[in-house]
Amino acid sequence: KWLQRRMVLEEQAFRSGKNTSSMDVVGLPALADVILRRGRIYQSHRGNQVMKEMIDSVQEEYRAAAYNEKRKIAERIVNHIQSMGGRFLEPSKDEIWVPVDHKEAIKRVGKAIRSRRATIAAAAKEQQLFTKSAAEGQRGKRLRPDGDIDADSEGCFMRLSKLCGSTTG
Repeated sequence: KWLQRRMVLEEQAFRSGKNTSSMDVVGLPALADVILRRGRIYQSHRGNQVMKEMIDSVQEEYRAAAYNEKRKIAERIVNHIQSMGGRFLEPSKDEIWVPVDHKEAIKRVGKAIRSRRATIAAAAKEQQLFTKSAAEGQRGKRLRPDGDIDADSEGCFMRLSKLCGSTTG
């Protein structure tokens, strides 16, 4: 199917007078490539996992860095991925993968660093609520997701008491 799309692109380029040999499209992303698209299936791609690990390793440095240093940190990640043979790919409207330029890749990595920081903060807050809930649970109470505490003889949320088999509440 991608071959048909490639042929259409080359035909369009030929008609407009562009050199088709210089077209930079990718039929199938390689393992080292980073896919610039949302979704669990894309984020589980090996190149995206490598980028995520690198982002996690620079979180503290990025948080403490000045604006111009933050760009350098993002560029360092881009350069490392490219040195391993990876490209930063996004889908075109014809569903063919197209590499983004170096500047765009740096911009996207910077955004990913900030986004990952927010995800880590949310996970830490959830862990804190869970820890507080577990401590309260030892006294027969549970912390609701909104932060309030409900007492329940079965140790379940009040609104879930029917599912837990509790008759109190």
